[in-house]
Amino acid sequence: MGRKYMRLDVERERYSTLLATIELGNTIEDIRPFQKKPGSAGWIAIEENLFRALGSDAGRQEGLRLFNVLGYADRYMESLSSKRKWEQALSAEKLGRINCRGAVPNLMDSLKSPNRDLQLMAIHSLGVIGDETAIPPLVALLKQSVAAEEEISLTVLKSSILAFGQNAVMWLVPCLNDPDWRMRSTVLDVLGEIGDRRLSGEFMRMLKDTEQDVRAKAAKGIGKLKCREAVPMLMEALADQFWVVRLHSARSLGLMKEPVAIAPLTEMLGDKNWQVRSVVAEAMSRIGGRAFVEMLNVFIDSTDKYARDQALDELGRKGVYAKLMARLYAGNGPEPPLKLNESPKTDDKVDVDREILDEMLSVLSTLNDFRLYEVLDALSGGKGGEANEEAARAVSELKGRERTAPGPERPTGIIS
Repeated sequence: MGRKYMRLDVERERYSTLLATIELGNTIEDIRPFQKKPGSAGWIAIEENLFRALGSDAGRQEGLRLFNVLGYADRYMESLSSKRKWEQALSAEKLGRINCRGAVPNLMDSLKSPNRDLQLMAIHSLGVIGDETAIPPLVALLKQSVAAEEEISLTVLKSSILAFGQNAVMWLVPCLNDPDWRMRSTVLDVLGEIGDRRLSGEFMRMLKDTEQDVRAKAAKGIGKLKCREAVPMLMEALADQFWVVRLHSARSLGLMKEPVAIAPLTEMLGDKNWQVRSVVAEAMSRIGGRAFVEMLNVFIDSTDKYARDQALDELGRKGVYAKLMARLYAGNGPEPPLKLNESPKTDDKVDVDREILDEMLSVLSTLNDFRLYEVLDALSGGKGGEANEEAARAVSELKGRERTAPGPERPTGIIS
C-alpha cells in the first residue's frame, strides 16, 4: 500500500500541469497522453485534477469535456452495475458531479435498486443533472417513500425535486388530491419552496383541508407566496385548534406585513402555546406601526400574564425603549439624540415612525408616576442601578412635558 500511494503521489505531480492548463481556460488538443487504464494510478491522478478543474469557472467546460472523451463517464455508467455496492453509489455520485445527461436512463434504473446508497445517490444526481424526464419517476418514488415513512429518502427526494423548480409543478399539483394526507402535506412543502405565485389558489384551497398538518403547510406556503388575497382566511386560521396551523398563519401574516391583522394577532399574544405567542409577537414587529402601540397597551393593561410577558419580551428585543427615549429627549435633554433605527441595547434593529413613538409616549403619559416608573423600568430591562436612574429621569421628563403641554395638543405637545 505504501508503494501504491507513493506511485499515486508521483502521478499527481506529473499531471498537475493538466489542472493548471484547464484552469487558464485552455483546451487540451492532444488527449493521448492522458488516456490511462481505468483504475491505474495515472487514471486516478487525472480524475482528481479534472474534478478540481470543475470548481473553476474558466476550466469547468473543458473539464466536463475531458471526463467524456477520456472515458470516465462511460466507466462510471458501467460501474453502476458493479458487484461492489460502494462503487455503485460512488459512480452515481460522480455522474451527477460531471452533469452526465447520457447517464439519466441508467440513473433512473438505479432508482429501483435494492442498494439504498446507490438509490439515494441516483436521486441526488438526477436533481443535479436536471433532465426533466426524471421528474415523473422521482415523484412516484416520493409517494412510495411517504407511504413507507422513509425520512432519509424523503429529504433527498424533496431536495432533488426542488432542483427542477417550476418544471416539477405540473407533476406535483395532481398529488394535492392524493388520498394520503402525508403526501398532500409533503407536496405542499415542496411547492411552497418552489414558490410559484400561480399556485395561490391551490394553497388557499388546502388551507381548508381536513388534516391539520396539511393546513399548516398551506398556511406556511401562503406566506412564502405573499398571497394577500388569503389574508382573511389566515386570520380565520388563527383560531385553528391545531397550534402549528395558528403558528404558521401568524407568521405568514407577519411576512406579508398586513396592518389589518394587528387586531387578531394582538388577541393571540395570550395563546396557550408559547411557540405561537413568540411567533405572533414577531409577526406584529414585522408589521410595525400600530402593532407596537398595541403591544405596549397589552403590557400595561392586560390581565393575561402570558400576553404581558410576550409583549414586553418583544418590545425589549426590538429596542423600543431606546427609541422612545431618543424621541422623548429629541436633542434637548440629558440624553444624546439617537437615530430612530438605532438601538444601543439590541442588535435586532427595527424602524419605528415618529408618529407611533409619539402615540406610545402619549399612552405612557396617562399613567401615574409609580406605574410609569414600573413600565419604563421594565421596558429598559429592569436591571436596576443605571437603568433605574434612567427610568426615573424619563418619568420626570415625560411628566414635565405633559404638564407644560397645552390641552388640545397633548398627544404631540409632550414631544419637543
